[in-house]
This record gives sequence, C-alpha cells and structure tokens, in this order.
Amino acid sequence: MEQALDAARSAVTDSTASGAKKAGLNWSWADGAAVSPQEIKSSELPKSDYVTKVDHKQGVASYLEGVTQDGLGFGRANSIDVGEWSQYTTAGPKKLAKGLPRDGQAMRDGNTIYFVAESGQVFRINEPGKNKKATKLVKLPNGAGDLNKAVIGGGRVYWEQEVSVGKGLTSLEVRSAPLKGGASRLEARNAAGVQLTDQGVLAASVAPSKEHDSGARYTGIVKLSGGKAEPFLNLPETAAKKGFTFDTLKPFTASGHSLALPQDGGKNTMVVNLRTRQAWEVKNPKGMNVRTASASEGRVAWTAGGDVPPEGTVSSRRVFIADLDQGVVRTVTAPKGAGGVAVNGQHVAWFYGDGGPASAESMQSIELNR
Repeated sequence: MEQALDAARSAVTDSTASGAKKAGLNWSWADGAAVSPQEIKSSELPKSDYVTKVDHKQGVASYLEGVTQDGLGFGRANSIDVGEWSQYTTAGPKKLAKGLPRDGQAMRDGNTIYFVAESGQVFRINEPGKNKKATKLVKLPNGAGDLNKAVIGGGRVYWEQEVSVGKGLTSLEVRSAPLKGGASRLEARNAAGVQLTDQGVLAASVAPSKEHDSGARYTGIVKLSGGKAEPFLNLPETAAKKGFTFDTLKPFTASGHSLALPQDGGKNTMVVNLRTRQAWEVKNPKGMNVRTASASEGRVAWTAGGDVPPEGTVSSRRVFIADLDQGVVRTVTAPKGAGGVAVNGQHVAWFYGDGGPASAESMQSIELNR
C-alpha cells in the first residue's frame, strides 16, 4: 500500500520512474504502429463549465479511493487515528458500511463500491454512507498476495502475487476469481498492475528479478485473454530489455477508453484514446512530476508535485483534466494544493490540506457540464 498521504490509492501513475528517461519510453502498438503524441497545452476550465458538489473537511490524513456517480468521494478518513472507511459528503465523512475491517482497499466498478480486505474477504457495499451492513462475497485463497492492488470488474476480482521462478529470481503473476465464489485461475505470468478497460483487461508485463529487489521492472503493456498475455503496447527492444520501474501502486493508469503513461521521467503526461489511438502529451509544471492519476470513460485526471526549492515538497495547485473525446486538457485551480485525485465520468474529486501533503483533510469534487 502506498503510504504517502497526498496520493490517491486508486490507479496511480507516478513519475519517479528510474531509468524512464534513458529508456525513452517510445511506445508502439502491437501491430507496430507508433504511438505519436501531439503536444498540447492546458488551459483553465471556465467556472461556467462546472459546479462544485462537495468542498468540506473530511478528517486529517484521509485517503481518497474514488468518487461516485453523484460526486461523493470515498476512502479512509482520519487514517492516523481510527481510519474508518467513509463516504465523503457535504457534511463530512459518513461510515461507508457496517462490518468492514480496517485493513484493505475500497474500489468502484460502475456504480457499485466493493471492498477487498487484507484477509482476502471481498465485500459489496450496499447504499454507501447509510450504515448498511456490507455483503460478503468470495473469500480469496490464503497467500493471495498484495490485495491492496486488487481490482474488480466483469464479475471477477483480479490480484497479483509474487512467485519464485528459480535461480534466486521472483516474478509476479495475475490471478482472478469470480465474485460469486469458485476456483481462482491464473490469468498471466510475468504480469502485474491490472487495469480494466473497454479494450479488455490490461496489465504491465514484468521481468523476473532477484528476490528482495526494491520493485518490479516493467517491460511493456499486455492484454490478458484466456490465460494468455498478448502484446498491447510495446517498448523498443533495447528499452524493453532494460525495463522501467515505479515506486507506487500502478505502472500505468487506464479505464474506459482512456490510458495515461509517464513520459520523459514523468515531466510530461501522455494520454491515449484507446478507441481512436490518438495521443497527446502535456508538460507538467516546472520541477514537478505526475503524482497521481485516475481514468474513467473518456477522461483522465491527474495532479503533479515535486521538490521545488526553497519551498520543499509541494503540489501544483492545479488539477489536470483531459477530455480524450474532445482532445482538450483543462485545469482547475486548487489554491491549497491537490493530492489524491479521482474521476468518474463527469465527476472529479481531490484532497487538499493547509499544512502540506501529510495534512490532507478536505475533499473537493466538481461536476463537469459536459
């Protein structure tokens, strides 16, 4: 689990990619066609183009996992203390559901919120914020791996786990199980970071590494199908052999027909329309890298941050929102900074605080008019 309190524990694209700039990250599609991003400048989103749904304190050091179709966020509030799983409303946090353990991860699939406990128990949240008891679904097998990286979609829960491949090397594999219960199955070896899109189930391909290495080394993006991993987005051969690494939850961010990838060591953000294959590249503020990203339908939202002397670690005070159907990137000013971000269709939410990233205590969400 990512511990940085300013980062959404939803899908994350972090720019602290070691070797990313050297590798070039010149992506191509499985058929060999190059991904050729067009540089695009962002502009301020007019206030007439959105309405604020929520702007309220939710608790010190709170996490944002996602945002619902009515603009309410959800996550773990007051994580330094009790850390209760909550819905973030105009009146502050409300208990997400009865019967949820403290350790785990909340996630959204369509209009339904689920919770995967560290123990492997999967829950469905009934009427979030109304103190209804959560419904138990499938119980994942013992040793299922890091369930904070689990995702749910298409009636299945997907997770990744570390496995030994011999000669002192380990790798990651993706497994899944039906929510209604039943045997788990192997989806792909040497894969991690599952993301569910209109194009199918995507994952990052990974290379085996020495045991106790600090992180996986990613070599491309694959599409999972029938227990096989087929190429989806490729790196040049030399870059693929070298790979690239991340220190956060997800090596890329994707959902619906939107995908986001780091470029130039995270100084830029590349967003891709998976339907049309059109791609755009946006420069992040000087000295800042992508901090968190979230995708939904045809939109990607992200925040940026970095070490900027003499202030130290700061966030960009802007939330970036890319509309991949319109081919535009807008920004919303966040005067007190912006940490974790989440998007769900026309709703975008983020956390902010007065005392830097670790004090994130308030959530703002907006509804776009189009």
